[in-house]
Amino acid sequence: MPTLFDKIEDARSLAQIAVVTALAHRLDAKVATASGPAGLSVSVTHATPVSRLPA
Repeated sequence: MPTLFDKIEDARSLAQIAVVTALAHRLDAKVATASGPAGLSVSVTHATPVSRLPA
């Protein structure tokens, strides 16, 4: 059964992922997460910027 500490750590991880996801969204980037024995891994990928200036 998860302890209170485990629940707090899970909530903290979710909040951190939410912040990274929001920033990535603003940059038109993609976020991938992977969980394993060593912890949580987060990857942010951004493609080459596209000019938004009028042609």
